[in-house]
Amino acid sequence: MRAIIIACAVNLDGRREIIGMGIGKSEAKAFWLAFLLSLKERGLEGVKL
Repeated sequence: MRAIIIACAVNLDGRREIIGMGIGKSEAKAFWLAFLLSLKERGLEGVKL
């Protein structure tokens, strides 16, 4: 079974953008950690949930 995760953001104009996508074997902790670290390495900062 595979899991797909997509990260969306809202830019300053109020438009939504896909900023990342990951496909893995499961939704395991390691999969999420690698995905979130990849976003951070590409410059994501100041995240508000």
